[in-house]
Amino acid sequence: MTDSARKGTGLALLALFAVAAILPAAIAAAGRDYWRPDEPDYAQHAREMVQRSDFVVPYQNGVPFPEKPILTYWAVVATTPFTGGQVTPFGSRVPSLVGGALLVLVAVGAAAWLGAPRERWLSGAAVAVAPITFWQSQFLQMDALFSGLLAAALLVQLKLESDPEPHPWLAFGGHVLLGLAVLTKGPLGLAVSVLVAGASALASRSLAPVKALYPFRAALVVALVALPWYALAIHRFGWEYAYELLVRHNLVRFAAAWDHIHPFWYYAVEKVWVDFFPWTLPALVAVAFLWRRGEVESNGRLRSLLRALAVTFLFFSVSRSKQGKYLLFLYPFLAAVLALLVSRLREAGDEPARKARSAVRWILGVFAGLLVAASIALFPVAARKAPSDAGLVPWVAIPLGLGAAAALALLARRRQDVAGPAFALVASLWLAEAAVGAKVLPALDERKTARPLYERLRPHVSGGEPLAYAIERFRCYPLIALDRGVDWVKTPEELVAWLEKNPRGWVLTRKTDNARWVAARPSLRSLAVVDEYPEGSDAALVLRLPSAQAPAP
Repeated sequence: MTDSARKGTGLALLALFAVAAILPAAIAAAGRDYWRPDEPDYAQHAREMVQRSDFVVPYQNGVPFPEKPILTYWAVVATTPFTGGQVTPFGSRVPSLVGGALLVLVAVGAAAWLGAPRERWLSGAAVAVAPITFWQSQFLQMDALFSGLLAAALLVQLKLESDPEPHPWLAFGGHVLLGLAVLTKGPLGLAVSVLVAGASALASRSLAPVKALYPFRAALVVALVALPWYALAIHRFGWEYAYELLVRHNLVRFAAAWDHIHPFWYYAVEKVWVDFFPWTLPALVAVAFLWRRGEVESNGRLRSLLRALAVTFLFFSVSRSKQGKYLLFLYPFLAAVLALLVSRLREAGDEPARKARSAVRWILGVFAGLLVAASIALFPVAARKAPSDAGLVPWVAIPLGLGAAAALALLARRRQDVAGPAFALVASLWLAEAAVGAKVLPALDERKTARPLYERLRPHVSGGEPLAYAIERFRCYPLIALDRGVDWVKTPEELVAWLEKNPRGWVLTRKTDNARWVAARPSLRSLAVVDEYPEGSDAALVLRLPSAQAPAP
Protein backbone atom coordinates (compact mmCIF):
# COMPACT_ATOMS: atom_id res chain seq x y z
CA MET A 1 0.00 0.00 0.00
CA THR A 2 1.36 3.41 -0.98
CA ASP A 3 1.76 6.20 1.53
CA SER A 4 -1.11 8.17 0.01
CA ALA A 5 -3.41 5.12 0.08
CA ARG A 6 -2.42 4.40 3.66
CA LYS A 7 -3.10 8.00 4.61
CA GLY A 8 -6.47 7.92 2.87
CA THR A 9 -7.42 4.72 4.66
CA GLY A 10 -6.41 6.25 7.98
CA LEU A 11 -8.51 9.35 7.37
CA ALA A 12 -11.50 7.24 6.35
CA LEU A 13 -11.14 5.12 9.49
CA LEU A 14 -10.90 8.25 11.60
CA ALA A 15 -14.05 9.70 10.02
CA LEU A 16 -15.97 6.45 10.52
CA PHE A 17 -14.87 6.35 14.15
CA ALA A 18 -16.06 9.91 14.77
CA VAL A 19 -19.43 9.19 13.15
CA ALA A 20 -19.88 6.00 15.16
CA ALA A 21 -18.83 7.76 18.36
CA ILE A 22 -21.54 10.43 18.08
CA LEU A 23 -24.25 8.10 16.75
CA PRO A 24 -26.19 8.13 20.08
CA ALA A 25 -26.32 11.92 19.89
CA ALA A 26 -27.51 11.72 16.28
CA ILE A 27 -30.28 9.33 17.31
CA ALA A 28 -31.33 11.75 20.04
CA ALA A 29 -31.17 14.70 17.66
CA ALA A 30 -33.55 13.01 15.23
CA GLY A 31 -36.20 11.90 17.69
CA ARG A 32 -37.71 14.96 19.34
CA ASP A 33 -38.99 18.50 19.00
CA TYR A 34 -37.21 21.65 20.16
CA TRP A 35 -36.85 21.87 23.93
CA ARG A 36 -36.81 24.98 26.07
CA PRO A 37 -35.11 27.13 26.96
CA ASP A 38 -32.66 27.65 24.09
CA GLU A 39 -33.47 25.29 21.24
CA PRO A 40 -36.68 27.00 20.06
CA ASP A 41 -34.90 30.36 20.17
CA TYR A 42 -32.06 29.25 17.89
CA ALA A 43 -34.50 27.53 15.53
CA GLN A 44 -36.82 30.52 15.30
CA HIS A 45 -33.95 32.95 14.78
CA ALA A 46 -32.70 30.91 11.82
CA ARG A 47 -36.26 30.41 10.57
CA GLU A 48 -36.90 34.14 10.45
CA MET A 49 -33.63 34.64 8.58
CA VAL A 50 -34.84 32.18 5.93
CA GLN A 51 -38.32 33.71 5.76
CA ARG A 52 -36.91 37.22 5.37
CA SER A 53 -34.06 36.12 3.06
CA ASP A 54 -31.89 38.29 5.30
CA PHE A 55 -28.82 36.41 6.49
CA VAL A 56 -26.86 39.23 8.12
CA VAL A 57 -28.23 38.82 11.65
CA PRO A 58 -30.70 36.51 13.40
CA TYR A 59 -34.17 37.83 14.16
CA GLN A 60 -36.54 37.16 17.07
CA ASN A 61 -40.22 37.98 16.56
CA GLY A 62 -39.24 40.36 13.77
CA VAL A 63 -36.55 42.19 15.77
CA PRO A 64 -32.75 41.83 15.25
CA PHE A 65 -31.33 39.57 17.96
CA PRO A 66 -27.96 40.86 19.23
CA GLU A 67 -26.92 38.24 21.77
CA LYS A 68 -25.21 35.67 19.52
CA PRO A 69 -22.74 35.80 16.63
CA ILE A 70 -23.74 34.37 13.29
CA LEU A 71 -21.93 31.12 12.41
CA THR A 72 -24.30 28.73 14.19
CA TYR A 73 -27.24 30.35 12.43
CA TRP A 74 -25.53 30.18 9.05
CA ALA A 75 -24.76 26.51 9.68
CA VAL A 76 -28.42 25.86 10.52
CA VAL A 77 -29.57 27.73 7.41
CA ALA A 78 -27.09 25.71 5.33
CA THR A 79 -29.02 22.53 6.18
CA THR A 80 -32.32 23.83 4.79
CA PRO A 81 -31.65 22.89 1.12
CA PHE A 82 -31.60 19.28 2.33
CA THR A 83 -34.81 19.63 4.38
CA GLY A 84 -37.21 21.12 1.86
CA GLY A 85 -36.19 24.70 2.58
CA GLN A 86 -37.41 24.43 6.17
CA VAL A 87 -35.59 24.63 9.50
CA THR A 88 -36.16 21.18 11.00
CA PRO A 89 -35.23 19.74 14.41
CA PHE A 90 -32.69 17.23 13.10
CA GLY A 91 -31.27 19.45 10.38
CA SER A 92 -30.76 22.35 12.76
CA ARG A 93 -28.86 20.08 15.17
CA VAL A 94 -26.35 18.95 12.55
CA PRO A 95 -23.92 21.79 13.46
CA SER A 96 -23.89 20.54 17.06
CA LEU A 97 -23.24 17.00 15.82
CA VAL A 98 -20.35 18.33 13.74
CA GLY A 99 -19.01 20.01 16.88
CA GLY A 100 -19.26 16.74 18.78
CA ALA A 101 -17.39 14.92 16.02
CA LEU A 102 -14.67 17.58 16.13
CA LEU A 103 -14.27 17.03 19.87
CA VAL A 104 -13.81 13.30 19.27
CA LEU A 105 -11.25 13.94 16.53
CA VAL A 106 -9.33 16.38 18.73
CA ALA A 107 -9.21 13.80 21.53
CA VAL A 108 -7.85 11.20 19.11
CA GLY A 109 -5.30 13.61 17.68
CA ALA A 110 -4.20 14.93 21.06
CA ALA A 111 -3.59 11.41 22.40
CA ALA A 112 -1.48 10.46 19.38
CA TRP A 113 0.44 13.74 19.63
CA LEU A 114 1.18 13.19 23.33
CA GLY A 115 2.69 9.78 22.61
CA ALA A 116 -0.21 7.35 22.99
CA PRO A 117 -1.12 6.41 19.38
CA ARG A 118 -2.41 2.97 20.35
CA GLU A 119 -4.73 4.44 22.99
CA ARG A 120 -6.00 7.32 20.85
CA TRP A 121 -9.27 5.48 20.23
CA LEU A 122 -9.90 5.26 23.96
CA SER A 123 -9.35 9.01 24.21
CA GLY A 124 -11.91 9.72 21.50
CA ALA A 125 -14.41 7.21 22.85
CA ALA A 126 -14.14 8.58 26.39
CA VAL A 127 -14.96 12.09 25.19
CA ALA A 128 -17.82 10.86 23.02
CA VAL A 129 -19.71 9.14 25.85
CA ALA A 130 -19.10 11.82 28.48
CA PRO A 131 -22.54 13.11 29.50
CA ILE A 132 -21.78 16.72 28.56
CA THR A 133 -20.61 15.72 25.06
CA PHE A 134 -23.65 13.55 24.43
CA TRP A 135 -26.05 16.25 25.58
CA GLN A 136 -24.50 19.21 23.79
CA SER A 137 -23.94 17.27 20.55
CA GLN A 138 -27.66 16.54 20.22
CA PHE A 139 -28.83 19.96 21.42
CA LEU A 140 -29.34 23.03 19.25
CA GLN A 141 -26.98 25.60 20.74
CA MET A 142 -23.71 27.20 19.69
CA ASP A 143 -21.63 25.49 22.37
CA ALA A 144 -20.81 22.13 20.77
CA LEU A 145 -19.76 23.74 17.50
CA PHE A 146 -17.78 26.44 19.30
CA SER A 147 -16.08 23.91 21.57
CA GLY A 148 -15.12 21.68 18.64
CA LEU A 149 -13.65 24.57 16.68
CA LEU A 150 -11.80 26.01 19.68
CA ALA A 151 -10.45 22.62 20.77
CA ALA A 152 -9.13 21.98 17.25
CA ALA A 153 -7.54 25.45 17.13
CA LEU A 154 -5.91 24.88 20.53
CA LEU A 155 -4.51 21.51 19.46
CA VAL A 156 -2.89 23.19 16.47
CA GLN A 157 -1.58 25.94 18.75
CA LEU A 158 -0.06 23.45 21.18
CA LYS A 159 1.59 21.58 18.30
CA LEU A 160 3.11 24.79 16.97
CA GLU A 161 4.38 25.86 20.41
CA SER A 162 6.06 22.51 21.03
CA ASP A 163 7.73 21.96 17.66
CA PRO A 164 10.89 23.93 16.82
CA GLU A 165 10.26 23.41 13.10
CA PRO A 166 8.05 25.98 11.33
CA HIS A 167 4.66 24.81 10.08
CA PRO A 168 3.07 27.76 8.26
CA TRP A 169 0.22 25.81 6.66
CA LEU A 170 -0.69 24.07 9.89
CA ALA A 171 -0.68 27.49 11.54
CA PHE A 172 -2.94 28.84 8.81
CA GLY A 173 -5.44 26.04 9.47
CA GLY A 174 -5.38 26.83 13.18
CA HIS A 175 -5.95 30.52 12.48
CA VAL A 176 -8.98 29.74 10.32
CA LEU A 177 -10.40 27.48 13.04
CA LEU A 178 -9.89 30.22 15.62
CA GLY A 179 -11.58 32.76 13.36
CA LEU A 180 -14.55 30.44 12.95
CA ALA A 181 -14.71 30.03 16.73
CA VAL A 182 -14.82 33.83 17.10
CA LEU A 183 -17.60 33.90 14.50
CA THR A 184 -19.48 31.31 16.57
CA LYS A 185 -19.28 32.73 20.09
CA GLY A 186 -17.44 36.01 19.95
CA PRO A 187 -14.05 37.04 21.34
CA LEU A 188 -14.01 34.33 24.04
CA GLY A 189 -12.15 31.95 21.73
CA LEU A 190 -9.53 34.58 20.99
CA ALA A 191 -9.15 35.30 24.71
CA VAL A 192 -8.49 31.62 25.44
CA SER A 193 -5.90 31.38 22.67
CA VAL A 194 -4.08 34.51 23.87
CA LEU A 195 -4.21 33.27 27.47
CA VAL A 196 -2.63 29.93 26.55
CA ALA A 197 0.06 31.61 24.46
CA GLY A 198 0.80 34.10 27.24
CA ALA A 199 1.11 31.34 29.81
CA SER A 200 3.56 29.48 27.57
CA ALA A 201 5.63 32.62 27.08
CA LEU A 202 5.76 33.27 30.82
CA ALA A 203 6.67 29.68 31.60
CA SER A 204 9.50 29.65 29.05
CA ARG A 205 10.53 33.25 29.75
CA SER A 206 10.67 33.65 26.01
CA LEU A 207 8.54 34.90 23.14
CA ALA A 208 9.36 31.78 21.14
CA PRO A 209 5.98 30.11 21.86
CA VAL A 210 4.23 33.23 20.61
CA LYS A 211 6.43 33.60 17.53
CA ALA A 212 5.72 29.97 16.61
CA LEU A 213 2.08 30.93 16.17
CA TYR A 214 2.85 33.51 13.45
CA PRO A 215 1.00 36.13 15.52
CA PHE A 216 0.73 38.85 12.87
CA ARG A 217 -0.49 36.38 10.28
CA ALA A 218 -2.87 34.97 12.90
CA ALA A 219 -4.34 38.40 13.58
CA LEU A 220 -4.82 38.97 9.85
CA VAL A 221 -6.48 35.59 9.19
CA VAL A 222 -8.77 35.78 12.22
CA ALA A 223 -9.74 39.31 11.21
CA LEU A 224 -10.45 38.26 7.62
CA VAL A 225 -12.61 35.36 8.80
CA ALA A 226 -14.57 37.09 11.56
CA LEU A 227 -14.45 40.87 11.19
CA PRO A 228 -16.44 41.31 7.95
CA TRP A 229 -19.60 39.99 9.55
CA TYR A 230 -19.12 41.99 12.75
CA ALA A 231 -18.50 45.14 10.71
CA LEU A 232 -21.55 44.55 8.51
CA ALA A 233 -23.86 43.81 11.45
CA ILE A 234 -22.70 46.86 13.42
CA HIS A 235 -22.93 49.07 10.33
CA ARG A 236 -26.55 48.02 9.79
CA PHE A 237 -27.78 48.05 13.37
CA GLY A 238 -25.52 50.50 15.17
CA TRP A 239 -23.43 50.63 18.29
CA GLU A 240 -26.25 49.57 20.57
CA TYR A 241 -26.21 46.24 18.73
CA ALA A 242 -22.41 46.15 19.10
CA TYR A 243 -22.64 46.79 22.83
CA GLU A 244 -25.06 43.90 23.36
CA LEU A 245 -23.08 41.55 21.14
CA LEU A 246 -19.53 42.31 22.25
CA VAL A 247 -19.65 44.01 25.64
CA ARG A 248 -22.72 42.91 27.57
CA HIS A 249 -22.65 39.27 26.51
CA ASN A 250 -18.89 38.93 26.92
CA LEU A 251 -17.19 41.36 29.32
CA VAL A 252 -20.23 42.11 31.49
CA ARG A 253 -21.28 38.45 31.62
CA PHE A 254 -17.74 37.50 32.66
CA ALA A 255 -17.29 40.14 35.36
CA ALA A 256 -20.81 40.97 36.54
CA ALA A 257 -23.07 38.19 35.32
CA TRP A 258 -26.83 38.39 35.74
CA ASP A 259 -27.49 34.64 35.41
CA HIS A 260 -25.80 31.27 35.98
CA ILE A 261 -23.92 32.78 38.93
CA HIS A 262 -21.90 30.22 40.88
CA PRO A 263 -18.97 30.33 43.32
CA PHE A 264 -15.33 30.03 42.29
CA TRP A 265 -15.17 26.33 43.19
CA TYR A 266 -18.29 25.35 41.20
CA TYR A 267 -16.41 23.65 38.37
CA ALA A 268 -13.81 21.93 40.52
CA VAL A 269 -16.18 20.62 43.18
CA GLU A 270 -19.27 19.85 41.12
CA LYS A 271 -19.36 20.09 37.33
CA VAL A 272 -16.27 18.23 36.17
CA TRP A 273 -17.31 15.15 38.14
CA VAL A 274 -20.75 14.96 36.56
CA ASP A 275 -20.05 16.25 33.06
CA PHE A 276 -16.98 14.09 32.38
CA PHE A 277 -18.18 11.01 34.27
CA PRO A 278 -16.59 8.51 34.74
CA TRP A 279 -13.23 9.78 33.48
CA THR A 280 -12.44 12.74 35.74
CA LEU A 281 -10.90 10.81 38.63
CA PRO A 282 -8.85 8.45 36.42
CA ALA A 283 -7.57 11.50 34.52
CA LEU A 284 -6.47 13.13 37.78
CA VAL A 285 -4.67 9.91 38.71
CA ALA A 286 -2.99 10.15 35.30
CA VAL A 287 -1.76 13.68 36.01
CA ALA A 288 -0.41 12.66 39.44
CA PHE A 289 1.31 9.55 38.07
CA LEU A 290 2.92 11.32 35.12
CA TRP A 291 4.05 14.15 37.39
CA ARG A 292 5.67 11.84 39.94
CA ARG A 293 7.45 9.86 37.22
CA GLY A 294 8.97 13.06 35.87
CA GLU A 295 7.24 12.87 32.51
CA VAL A 296 5.69 16.30 32.91
CA GLU A 297 9.23 17.66 33.21
CA SER A 298 10.67 15.60 30.35
CA ASN A 299 7.73 15.69 27.94
CA GLY A 300 7.34 19.24 26.66
CA ARG A 301 4.11 18.40 24.88
CA LEU A 302 2.50 17.09 28.03
CA ARG A 303 3.74 20.11 29.96
CA SER A 304 2.23 22.51 27.42
CA LEU A 305 -1.08 20.67 27.44
CA LEU A 306 -1.37 20.60 31.23
CA ARG A 307 -0.45 24.27 31.46
CA ALA A 308 -3.16 25.12 28.93
CA LEU A 309 -5.68 23.07 30.90
CA ALA A 310 -4.71 24.75 34.16
CA VAL A 311 -4.81 28.37 33.02
CA THR A 312 -8.07 28.02 31.09
CA PHE A 313 -9.74 26.16 33.96
CA LEU A 314 -8.68 28.95 36.32
CA PHE A 315 -9.86 31.59 33.83
CA PHE A 316 -13.36 30.12 33.62
CA SER A 317 -13.50 29.57 37.38
CA VAL A 318 -12.85 33.28 37.96
CA SER A 319 -15.83 34.23 35.78
CA ARG A 320 -19.06 34.88 37.69
CA SER A 321 -21.16 33.18 35.02
CA LYS A 322 -20.54 29.44 34.99
CA GLN A 323 -22.11 26.59 33.04
CA GLY A 324 -20.71 23.12 32.54
CA LYS A 325 -20.75 23.48 28.76
CA TYR A 326 -18.20 26.30 28.97
CA LEU A 327 -15.52 23.70 29.75
CA LEU A 328 -16.52 21.30 26.98
CA PHE A 329 -13.54 22.20 24.78
CA LEU A 330 -11.10 21.11 27.52
CA TYR A 331 -12.29 17.52 27.88
CA PRO A 332 -10.57 16.14 24.74
CA PHE A 333 -7.23 17.16 26.22
CA LEU A 334 -8.04 15.61 29.59
CA ALA A 335 -9.01 12.41 27.78
CA ALA A 336 -5.67 12.47 25.96
CA VAL A 337 -3.85 12.60 29.31
CA LEU A 338 -5.85 9.56 30.42
CA ALA A 339 -4.86 7.76 27.21
CA LEU A 340 -1.21 8.57 27.89
CA LEU A 341 -1.54 7.03 31.35
CA VAL A 342 -2.99 3.83 29.88
CA SER A 343 -0.11 3.72 27.40
CA ARG A 344 2.50 4.13 30.12
CA LEU A 345 0.86 1.54 32.36
CA ARG A 346 0.94 -0.91 29.48
CA GLU A 347 4.70 -0.47 29.21
CA ALA A 348 5.83 0.06 32.82
CA GLY A 349 6.12 -2.57 35.53
CA ASP A 350 7.69 -0.65 38.40
CA GLU A 351 6.09 0.03 41.77
CA PRO A 352 4.65 3.49 40.96
CA ALA A 353 3.07 2.04 37.82
CA ARG A 354 1.65 -0.87 39.80
CA LYS A 355 0.08 1.52 42.31
CA ALA A 356 -1.35 3.75 39.58
CA ARG A 357 -2.73 0.73 37.73
CA SER A 358 -4.32 -0.53 40.91
CA ALA A 359 -5.85 2.89 41.64
CA VAL A 360 -7.34 3.27 38.15
CA ARG A 361 -8.67 -0.29 38.14
CA TRP A 362 -10.23 0.28 41.56
CA ILE A 363 -11.86 3.51 40.36
CA LEU A 364 -13.22 1.84 37.22
CA GLY A 365 -14.50 -1.05 39.34
CA VAL A 366 -16.34 1.26 41.71
CA PHE A 367 -17.95 3.15 38.85
CA ALA A 368 -18.89 -0.08 37.07
CA GLY A 369 -20.42 -1.38 40.28
CA LEU A 370 -22.39 1.83 40.70
CA LEU A 371 -23.72 1.51 37.15
CA VAL A 372 -24.77 -2.10 37.75
CA ALA A 373 -26.52 -1.06 40.96
CA ALA A 374 -28.19 1.86 39.18
CA SER A 375 -29.44 -0.39 36.39
CA ILE A 376 -31.00 -2.73 38.96
CA ALA A 377 -32.55 0.09 40.99
CA LEU A 378 -33.94 2.03 38.04
CA PHE A 379 -37.11 -0.01 37.58
CA PRO A 380 -38.38 -0.08 41.19
CA VAL A 381 -37.57 3.62 41.59
CA ALA A 382 -39.36 4.49 38.35
CA ALA A 383 -42.32 2.28 39.23
CA ARG A 384 -42.73 4.19 42.49
CA LYS A 385 -41.88 7.72 41.37
CA ALA A 386 -43.05 7.76 37.72
CA PRO A 387 -45.08 4.62 36.98
CA SER A 388 -46.12 5.87 33.54
CA ASP A 389 -42.46 5.90 32.50
CA ALA A 390 -41.44 2.58 34.04
CA GLY A 391 -41.71 0.86 30.66
CA LEU A 392 -38.80 2.93 29.39
CA VAL A 393 -36.42 1.64 32.05
CA PRO A 394 -35.36 -1.66 30.42
CA TRP A 395 -34.20 0.17 27.30
CA VAL A 396 -31.62 2.03 29.36
CA ALA A 397 -31.01 -0.31 32.29
CA ILE A 398 -30.17 -3.44 30.30
CA PRO A 399 -27.32 -2.03 28.16
CA LEU A 400 -26.06 0.05 31.07
CA GLY A 401 -25.97 -2.94 33.40
CA LEU A 402 -24.56 -5.41 30.88
CA GLY A 403 -21.74 -3.11 29.83
CA ALA A 404 -20.83 -2.32 33.42
CA ALA A 405 -20.95 -6.02 34.30
CA ALA A 406 -18.61 -6.72 31.38
CA ALA A 407 -16.21 -4.13 32.79
CA LEU A 408 -16.28 -5.88 36.17
CA ALA A 409 -15.66 -9.24 34.51
CA LEU A 410 -12.67 -7.87 32.62
CA LEU A 411 -11.28 -6.33 35.79
CA ALA A 412 -11.55 -9.71 37.50
CA ARG A 413 -10.03 -11.74 34.66
CA ARG A 414 -7.31 -9.39 33.40
CA ARG A 415 -5.39 -8.25 36.44
CA GLN A 416 -3.04 -5.94 34.54
CA ASP A 417 -5.52 -4.51 32.05
CA VAL A 418 -6.94 -0.99 32.16
CA ALA A 419 -7.94 -0.38 28.55
CA GLY A 420 -10.34 -3.35 28.31
CA PRO A 421 -12.51 -2.38 31.30
CA ALA A 422 -12.44 1.26 30.18
CA PHE A 423 -13.73 0.30 26.73
CA ALA A 424 -16.43 -1.84 28.38
CA LEU A 425 -17.60 1.23 30.30
CA VAL A 426 -17.54 3.18 27.04
CA ALA A 427 -19.78 0.54 25.45
CA SER A 428 -22.12 0.62 28.44
CA LEU A 429 -22.56 4.38 28.26
CA TRP A 430 -22.72 4.44 24.45
CA LEU A 431 -25.57 1.91 24.35
CA ALA A 432 -27.42 3.56 27.23
CA GLU A 433 -27.17 6.99 25.57
CA ALA A 434 -28.42 5.53 22.29
CA ALA A 435 -31.41 4.11 24.19
CA VAL A 436 -32.03 7.46 25.87
CA GLY A 437 -32.02 9.14 22.48
CA ALA A 438 -34.24 6.55 20.81
CA LYS A 439 -36.79 5.95 23.58
CA VAL A 440 -36.59 8.22 26.61
CA LEU A 441 -36.30 11.69 25.09
CA PRO A 442 -39.13 11.15 22.55
CA ALA A 443 -41.36 9.89 25.37
CA LEU A 444 -40.78 13.14 27.28
CA ASP A 445 -41.26 15.34 24.24
CA GLU A 446 -44.81 16.59 24.78
CA ARG A 447 -44.20 17.19 28.47
CA LYS A 448 -41.20 19.35 27.63
CA THR A 449 -42.88 21.33 24.86
CA ALA A 450 -46.66 21.38 25.58
CA ARG A 451 -47.09 21.05 21.82
CA PRO A 452 -50.69 19.68 22.04
CA LEU A 453 -51.78 22.99 23.57
CA TYR A 454 -50.32 24.94 20.66
CA GLU A 455 -51.85 22.57 18.12
CA ARG A 456 -55.27 23.15 19.68
CA LEU A 457 -54.73 26.91 19.71
CA ARG A 458 -53.36 27.20 16.19
CA PRO A 459 -56.70 27.10 14.29
CA HIS A 460 -57.97 30.01 16.41
CA VAL A 461 -55.02 32.32 15.68
CA SER A 462 -53.87 31.24 12.22
CA GLY A 463 -55.65 34.17 10.58
CA GLY A 464 -53.65 36.86 12.36
CA GLU A 465 -55.97 37.19 15.36
CA PRO A 466 -54.53 39.25 18.26
CA LEU A 467 -52.20 37.05 20.31
CA ALA A 468 -50.22 38.24 23.32
CA TYR A 469 -47.27 36.41 24.83
CA ALA A 470 -47.32 37.46 28.48
CA ILE A 471 -43.96 36.50 29.89
CA GLU A 472 -41.00 38.35 31.36
CA ARG A 473 -38.33 36.58 29.30
CA PHE A 474 -39.20 35.90 25.70
CA ARG A 475 -38.94 32.32 24.46
CA CYS A 476 -39.63 31.29 20.90
CA TYR A 477 -41.42 27.94 21.10
CA PRO A 478 -44.89 29.49 20.58
CA LEU A 479 -43.63 31.08 17.36
CA ILE A 480 -42.27 27.73 16.18
CA ALA A 481 -45.44 25.80 17.03
CA LEU A 482 -47.93 28.41 15.79
CA ASP A 483 -45.90 29.56 12.78
CA ARG A 484 -46.61 33.24 13.46
CA GLY A 485 -45.46 36.22 15.47
CA VAL A 486 -46.89 37.44 18.77
CA ASP A 487 -47.30 40.67 20.73
CA TRP A 488 -44.80 40.41 23.57
CA VAL A 489 -46.11 42.00 26.77
CA LYS A 490 -43.46 42.12 29.47
CA THR A 491 -45.38 43.40 32.52
CA PRO A 492 -48.84 43.09 34.07
CA GLU A 493 -49.48 46.73 33.23
CA GLU A 494 -48.68 46.13 29.57
CA LEU A 495 -51.06 43.15 29.53
CA VAL A 496 -53.91 45.23 30.98
CA ALA A 497 -53.34 47.87 28.30
CA TRP A 498 -53.16 45.22 25.57
CA LEU A 499 -56.47 43.67 26.69
CA GLU A 500 -58.14 47.08 26.56
CA LYS A 501 -57.11 47.36 22.91
CA ASN A 502 -57.76 43.70 22.08
CA PRO A 503 -60.66 42.48 24.24
CA ARG A 504 -61.20 39.47 21.99
CA GLY A 505 -57.53 38.57 21.88
CA TRP A 506 -55.79 35.44 23.07
CA VAL A 507 -53.09 35.37 25.74
CA LEU A 508 -50.28 32.82 26.05
CA THR A 509 -48.36 32.56 29.31
CA ARG A 510 -47.02 30.13 31.87
CA LYS A 511 -48.64 29.23 35.14
CA THR A 512 -45.91 30.69 37.35
CA ASP A 513 -45.81 33.97 35.40
CA ASN A 514 -49.59 34.23 35.49
CA ALA A 515 -49.67 33.74 39.26
CA ARG A 516 -47.12 36.54 39.79
CA TRP A 517 -48.90 38.90 37.43
CA VAL A 518 -52.33 38.29 38.96
CA ALA A 519 -50.87 38.99 42.40
CA ALA A 520 -49.46 42.27 41.08
CA ARG A 521 -52.61 43.28 39.17
CA PRO A 522 -55.74 41.59 40.61
CA SER A 523 -57.80 42.83 37.66
CA LEU A 524 -56.11 40.12 35.58
CA ARG A 525 -58.15 37.55 37.51
CA SER A 526 -60.86 38.22 34.95
CA LEU A 527 -58.86 36.25 32.40
CA ALA A 528 -60.27 32.75 32.05
CA VAL A 529 -58.08 29.69 31.49
CA VAL A 530 -59.13 28.36 28.08
CA ASP A 531 -56.49 25.62 27.87
CA GLU A 532 -53.64 24.26 29.97
CA TYR A 533 -50.90 21.69 29.42
CA PRO A 534 -47.91 20.61 31.55
CA GLU A 535 -44.60 22.02 30.36
CA GLY A 536 -41.58 20.76 32.24
CA SER A 537 -41.98 21.76 35.88
CA ASP A 538 -44.49 24.44 34.90
CA ALA A 539 -47.58 24.57 32.68
CA ALA A 540 -48.47 26.48 29.53
CA LEU A 541 -51.73 28.44 29.67
CA VAL A 542 -54.07 29.94 27.09
CA LEU A 543 -56.12 32.78 28.60
CA ARG A 544 -58.97 34.90 27.31
CA LEU A 545 -61.51 37.35 28.66
CA PRO A 546 -64.91 35.71 29.31
CA SER A 547 -66.58 38.25 27.04
CA ALA A 548 -64.45 37.00 24.16
CA GLN A 549 -65.86 33.47 24.52
CA ALA A 550 -69.28 34.58 23.30
CA PRO A 551 -69.85 34.84 19.55
CA ALA A 552 -69.26 38.31 18.17
CA PRO A 553 -72.50 40.18 17.39
